[in-house]
Amino acid sequence: MSRDITMCHPRLQRLAVQLIDLCGSQGLPIQIGESFRTIAEQDALYAQGRTKPGKIVTNAKGSSYSSMHQWGVAFDFYRVDGKGAYNEEENFFQKVGALGKSIGLEWGGDWKSIVDKPHFQLPDWGSTPSRLKSEYKTFNHFKKTWPDNEETFQFPENTLSSSPGKRITVAYSCGDGVRVRKDPKTNGAVLRTVNHGNLFDVTGYSGQWVKVNVAGTVGYIHEDYVAYRTGTCTGNGVRVRKTPSLKGTVLRTLNRGNLFDVLGYSGQWVKVNVAGTRGYVNKAYVS
Repeated sequence: MSRDITMCHPRLQRLAVQLIDLCGSQGLPIQIGESFRTIAEQDALYAQGRTKPGKIVTNAKGSSYSSMHQWGVAFDFYRVDGKGAYNEEENFFQKVGALGKSIGLEWGGDWKSIVDKPHFQLPDWGSTPSRLKSEYKTFNHFKKTWPDNEETFQFPENTLSSSPGKRITVAYSCGDGVRVRKDPKTNGAVLRTVNHGNLFDVTGYSGQWVKVNVAGTVGYIHEDYVAYRTGTCTGNGVRVRKTPSLKGTVLRTLNRGNLFDVLGYSGQWVKVNVAGTRGYVNKAYVS
C-alpha cells in the first residue's frame, strides 16, 4: 500500500505537509503512513478478520470503491517519537486529531464505527465515498477534476504589460549592492547595482538568472536577490528549510507576523529571504 502522498488530491497533499509541520512545532512528531490504495489493496485489507487472519480494521470493500483512500482524499499517520508508532499514551492521537481538524481535515477518531484515530481525510464529499461514487463512478474520472499539481518552479506575475501579448513582472531587490550583469553568469560585466527595495521590471529568465530592466538598463540579476512581494508568516515555530522538502535542513524558524521577501514558488513551498537567510517555507504558513 502506498505511502506516496503525491498520488493523492493536491489539497490533501498541502494539508498533510501543513499538519506534519504543525505537529512538529507542538512536540507531536508524525509521518504519513498509508495514503492511496488500489482496489486489490483495499480488498486485501477488507478480508483481514473475515476470510484471512487478523482483526477487522475496515468495513470498506475495494471492489466497490468504498474507501476514501481509493479516491485519493485520505491518509493515515503514525507517531515517530520513538514511543511506538501507534502508542496512544499522553493522548497523542487526540492531540494530533485536534490539530488536523483545526486546519480543515476530518478525523477518523470522531467516527462511531469503526473509530480510526490515525486517519484523516478531506471533508468535502462527506465521511463515506457515496457522493464520490454517485458523481464520478471511478477514481480516474474523479482525478480529472483535480487542479494542476506540477512541482515546477513558478514566479508570481504582479503586473501585466500594457503591450499586447507581452508579460512584465514588477519585482524588487532584496539585497544591497546587488549587481546587474550584462550576461546571465557570475563573471558577466556589471552594468550597475541596485539596493534593497529598488523596483525593476522582470522580462525573462535564464537558468538561475532573472532578466530585468532597471530604469532602461537591461541585464541579469541572480534569482536569490529578486523578490516579488513581501510575505507574512501565519504560524509560530514555522521552519525555514534549506530545500523544498520536509527532509530539508532547518535553517531557522519564524513566528506569526514575521515578514520576509518572497522569491518564488516550488510546488507547495515558498522560496523566501529572511534577513539574508534564503530557504523554503510551506505555503500553508505564508500570507
